[in-house]
Amino acid sequence: MREFKFRVWDKDVRKMHICGDNSHDSIVFDYKTNQACYYNLQNGEGSSLDGTGTYDLMQYTGLKDNHDKEIYEGDILEDSYGYRFPIFFNDGCYQTDSEDFETINEHLITYHNLKIVGNIHENPELLGGVDNES
Repeated sequence: MREFKFRVWDKDVRKMHICGDNSHDSIVFDYKTNQACYYNLQNGEGSSLDGTGTYDLMQYTGLKDNHDKEIYEGDILEDSYGYRFPIFFNDGCYQTDSEDFETINEHLITYHNLKIVGNIHENPELLGGVDNES
């Protein structure tokens, strides 16, 4: 069975949190909209179903890179040729913006020696641009 884990990017303090690392955070699921929201019990802030809030929620893909690191949405992977691309959830699966990979799976990770080199929030420069709004 696949493991369900989340992490969140705190836009205000520009820091990544792994949900469940401490007792101050929680994930709330809305079964009507099939969405998840993050809530920080320590400061009373979190994301909301309408997209407002100070957090971006990212789910664990259930996959690990070739260095046994867990791959989350928003991670930037690099192949053996130095090509980099972000991971995102689309149409029921985790994908890249690369025509070569499209859907990420264990075979592609092993065959192309994929490794995590950063994520879109902490390392946007790895994709060739700098995102000042995250």
